[in-house]
Amino acid sequence: MDMRLLKCPEDNEIIKDILSRVEYSQLLSNRCSEQTLAADCADAVKYGFGFVVAPLYNIDFVVKQLSGTDVKIVYGGPAQYNNIDATMTAVRIALDAGCDEIDMAINHSDMYAKNYDIV
Repeated sequence: MDMRLLKCPEDNEIIKDILSRVEYSQLLSNRCSEQTLAADCADAVKYGFGFVVAPLYNIDFVVKQLSGTDVKIVYGGPAQYNNIDATMTAVRIALDAGCDEIDMAINHSDMYAKNYDIV
């Protein structure tokens, strides 16, 4: 990694450590082609990101692109408005495809309605 703006050599190690804990979420764009996804995966590896966040539709492709690297794949899509069955189905598909982590949000509608037994 070329960090020419950094003044101290040890800053490079600090930046690398920070990036290894950061999720690269550019892949969540609704305009991603396979070419764009491949380039984004290559950037995540090149710059040392620890994770990429990908939608379910692209998980298989992203898993193949990042195979053999240290970058982990995060499914970033269980919509907070889905019912539990739809959410769990999507999570199973993502995990079976090779995702390492799931980013999940609670159902906002049920939370605001105080339906805590559903949340």
